[in-house]
Parts: sequence; structure tokens; C-alpha cells
Amino acid sequence: MSYGEMANYLSNETIRPLSVGKAAHQIIYEHLYTVVLQVQQQKKKEIQTAEVNRRRDMSHVFLAKRKEALAQALMHHRKVARQKQKHSLLLREKAHKKLESADLAVAGLRVDAWVKLPIMEGASTPCKLVAIIPVQDKFIFANRAGIKVGEYTRSQLSHMIVTENSEILVPAPSSRAC
Repeated sequence: MSYGEMANYLSNETIRPLSVGKAAHQIIYEHLYTVVLQVQQQKKKEIQTAEVNRRRDMSHVFLAKRKEALAQALMHHRKVARQKQKHSLLLREKAHKKLESADLAVAGLRVDAWVKLPIMEGASTPCKLVAIIPVQDKFIFANRAGIKVGEYTRSQLSHMIVTENSEILVPAPSSRAC
């Protein structure tokens, strides 16, 4: 071997000079002991690296499954939201139609029409429409005894009919007989 190679091996401690104070078997033993320690350290590093890689792989698998589950949940929630939106549109349309029909029914009310109104809590009473004041948009009702029981606006009457708190019992005749 050349002088440069020898110097390189000595600096890397691949080979060691024999010391005068120690026996050759001690030097060989120490050298082999350090080699065994280095191999053990290398194996520990490899095990640690393998463990880190295993954990990273598990994390990737978990995250992929979680991402897929979230995507499925999102799709499900969107589907439910679309169904709820369609349902709410149908309900709005139905409520709008009810309100329109109630508005038409209230617009068709004439004096002497009978309407069932919630005068007392929990009880509906048949009442007679005794007067309509168009300027104030008021409908005045009286009970069978002729006592005033309430004043309502057109929108209040429509709302009561839509919420089924009231109903038109007998509409007034369109023309009075003389």
C-alpha cells in the first residue's frame, strides 16, 4: 500500500499502530469492541429510522382515510342541504299560495259575513263582520249578542286564516235582497 493510503487508514482509525505498553490481543480486543459498538449504534439508527418511516406511513394512511371520510361526509351534507332547500322551497311556495288564497278570501269579505275568530285563549268564536273601514284597513267584528269583539287589519285576518286560528264560516251574500 502507498504512504497516502496508509495515512488515510490511520486517520480513519481503520488501522491502529500497536502501542508498546499494550499487548496485541488487548489492542485487537479494543478495536473489535469499538467496531461492535458502532454496528450496534448503526442498527439502533436503522430501527429508529424504520420506526419513523412506519409512523409516517401510518399517519399518511390515517390522513388519507380521514380525508376520504370527510369528503363523503361533505357530499352527504350537501345532498341533505339540497333536499332541505327543495323542501323549504316547496313549503315557501305552499305558504305563499295559502297566503294568496287567504288574501283573496279576506278581500271577498262583505259586511254580515261570519268568521270564526280566536277571541279567548284556546277558544274560537263565530263572529259577524259588522263594518269595514277601508281608509284604516279595519274589519270590525261582533259576537252573536252584537257586542264588538275585535278589530283586525286585512293582513291580520289573512295571517289568522293561514295559521288556521280563524276560518270564514259563511261569506256574506254578494247582493242584498230588498
